[in-house]
Amino acid sequence: MKLSQHHITRFLSLIEKTDTCWHWKGHIGNSRYGRMRIGSTDKVDGREKAHRMSYFIHYGNIPQSMHVCHRCDNTKCVNPKHLFLGTHQDNMKDMMAKGRSRDSQGEKNTLAKLKAPEVLLIRHLASSRILSKAYMAKMFKVSPMQIGKIINLKSWTHI
Repeated sequence: MKLSQHHITRFLSLIEKTDTCWHWKGHIGNSRYGRMRIGSTDKVDGREKAHRMSYFIHYGNIPQSMHVCHRCDNTKCVNPKHLFLGTHQDNMKDMMAKGRSRDSQGEKNTLAKLKAPEVLLIRHLASSRILSKAYMAKMFKVSPMQIGKIINLKSWTHI
């Protein structure tokens, strides 16, 4: 990765530091990771993941086969103290140890915002066409996309 002083300055301007995580305030990609355009790059959309940029800025090169993993499990965090290098296997073991694997469905998933009764209510409301997806999303504090996945049995499939 090649970064100019301009990229580094811009990167640093898009961070909100707290006592723990440094929250990325720039573009968030579909994968829920922060991303920043850095110009000519081998990346398809010209953007690099913000946590990888942070690691590079603070610690130097990232070996090609290595992942930059989060100790804090916050995909928007770019605090270099929360980042570590690991293989894909290391990352998967970390995910399993923290309860974020497919085996951690529904409420067992540490990132879950809903509980099973709420999911059942969402499906009931959708089947009776009482409320729109957008309204339910606001009501349950999740995205309309998540409501759609629940209704279409793409998430919370175990209930």
